[in-house]
Amino acid sequence: DITDRKEMEARVTQQAEELQKQNKQITDYFVNISHDFKTPLTIILLSIDLLEQNVCTAKNIAVMKQNCYRLGRLILNLLDIAKIDAGHFEPNWEFVDIIKQIQYLIESVSQYVENKNLKIKSNFSHKEMYICSDSFIIERIILNLLSNAIKYTNSGGQITVTCFISSDKVTLSVKDTGKGIPADKKEMIFNRFAQVNSSSHSFVDCGIGLALTKSLVESLQGKIWFESKEGVGSDFFVELPILNLSQSIKTTDYTAAQYNRRIQIELSDLPN
Repeated sequence: DITDRKEMEARVTQQAEELQKQNKQITDYFVNISHDFKTPLTIILLSIDLLEQNVCTAKNIAVMKQNCYRLGRLILNLLDIAKIDAGHFEPNWEFVDIIKQIQYLIESVSQYVENKNLKIKSNFSHKEMYICSDSFIIERIILNLLSNAIKYTNSGGQITVTCFISSDKVTLSVKDTGKGIPADKKEMIFNRFAQVNSSSHSFVDCGIGLALTKSLVESLQGKIWFESKEGVGSDFFVELPILNLSQSIKTTDYTAAQYNRRIQIELSDLPN
């Protein structure tokens, strides 16, 4: 009876195929990330060449600045992924008016929305709500979801941001009428080594964006999920608990300049 041996051989073959698939994903990941670093560097060098030829325009400077932000965003994401993997990433707990912050971020992306001829709507269950969280992490989560919604929604489409608060949690939704996610690609959305690439849909940043977003949400003891239908749109949900932490925690105040710089970095892949 060689049944056990056959079953073992089948398991070994399956494991080998899975390892080969994972190895290809990791190889593709580093190829893509090399390309993502190379592209803005090439653009910056071309702009510097123009400056050396005394062809200095505001547009050249704006292009260099945006691509410096793109590089900064890539590096920041990679460093945070490394910190999270090493267990060295901790939120800076503070009191945050979640409603005010979301409203500010929606206003901050309005120019990008208008440039693509999109509409953005919002719906909030409360006028204000202070929760114990990390405003910088919340900002990155929301901007990543808004950025993806803007990228993958065609001209004339709509983005809807909702925030509902119950006694113990905050539920945020960013819904778009964009291209949607193919059914056979949904399982890889939060996998940092996988990308969705097809003629109808692609994710940039080597898949880091949503993989990092998931890790950031989980660092706040929350969870993230999505609903999507190809050709109809996607709806990403983030649920954050309302934590009862020490009342000694302070509310951190950020200047407009700090906010604007971070927003430019997070949205550096979108055309101005």
